Amino acid sequence: MLIEVMYDLRIFILFYIIILAFFSLIWSVLGVGNIARPGLYRDKYKKTIDKGKEFIYSVPGKEYYDIGLIGGNLFSSMRISVGDFAI
Repeated sequence: MLIEVMYDLRIFILFYIIILAFFSLIWSVLGVGNIARPGLYRDKYKKTIDKGKEFIYSVPGKEYYDIGLIGGNLFSSMRISVGDFAI
């Protein structure tokens, strides 16, 4: 029964994955949470990032520091879409 439900939802799931990918790419292009892009975010948190990984989690948006910017934006988009607004 669960397999039939997943089969019926295959078009919606594909559309959902495409929308998540587009939103994560938009965040990457805009530079949201990108420490390499000059701006207020970099000016405020660059010193914290340079101290080492023990301080990295005090920087907002750096839960996914180890998987890269696009992967982090993908997971952040997914969390927001399911209702987890703790960003």
